[in-house]
Amino acid sequence: MSESLGLSIEERGKEIQRLLGFNQSILAYRLDENSQRMYCRDFYSYLEFAGTVDEALRPATLARWMNHLATARIPGTEKGYSPNTINRMASAVRKIMKEAGKQGFIDPRVAESFAKIEGVSVKALKGNLRKNNRVRIERETMRRMSDSSELDRLMGLRNHAILHTLASTGLRIETFRLLTQDQVLRRPGGYTVHVRGKNEIEFRDVPLSDEAYEAIQAWVAARPVSSKYLFTRFDGGSSDSERPRLSARPLSAVSIRAIVKQYAKAVGLVDEDGKVPVKPHDLRRFVGTTLAKTKGVVQAKLVLGHKKVSTTIDHYVLDEVELGITNDLF
Repeated sequence: MSESLGLSIEERGKEIQRLLGFNQSILAYRLDENSQRMYCRDFYSYLEFAGTVDEALRPATLARWMNHLATARIPGTEKGYSPNTINRMASAVRKIMKEAGKQGFIDPRVAESFAKIEGVSVKALKGNLRKNNRVRIERETMRRMSDSSELDRLMGLRNHAILHTLASTGLRIETFRLLTQDQVLRRPGGYTVHVRGKNEIEFRDVPLSDEAYEAIQAWVAARPVSSKYLFTRFDGGSSDSERPRLSARPLSAVSIRAIVKQYAKAVGLVDEDGKVPVKPHDLRRFVGTTLAKTKGVVQAKLVLGHKKVSTTIDHYVLDEVELGITNDLF
């Protein structure tokens, strides 16, 4: 298999199909399109490591790949992949192989052997855990970050609406970037965005703050290009003589990450190396943490759309023990 880091997800899916006779689409009846894309990305990385179809279909290759990810150095760092990342990638391979066995693309016994390959130990690879993998954003910092846009500029109006919407809904980036105007609704008691998130069957209402709604309306009213999408991109502007042109196409996930980092840096959210560790998902954690503290963890769970409270507590509530909290117990 040839190196093809420049291939798009769609091209990678076609290459997997050509080589194996199946790809991530065999999971279409179980996973939504965004999840399939993630599985395609991870499965293709596995095939690149395997090198040949025969090697890719050997369960032992999966074990060797996980060991490689644990010991290889990520460019620009001195660490291998996080154990959580490795286990997520390996899970994608196992799931695709399991489905391939069920649907007759590979020997079911081979699929069963893949299922027996255990994940890596988080404890053993604790040195690979990212120090700033989950960034706690305080309420005051979030306020400064979301209100720092230049509202006399069209791009500033858009970014102001983006930050307020992310910080009041906690939406995942793929759901957020494809929001349409029709999904913003007024309900008795306030505003919502009507969405269907990751692996959700039914659409649900997610609370949208009044400020976010007003910011969205200001942006849409000023936008000179008509589009069904709420947050659209600016194209061009790559040289001093060119000015960015507003497009009707939705923002990419890469652009949203860059916007969040830009405003996080402006309010001093940088690490000791001067890098910005903040990601759009940290705004989702901000919503979970703040709601859990002010409204209760059940409300945080409902807003984030989790099936289990444990998911909310374990991954989206970043509160630490408050000193002095035990002073008045008795």
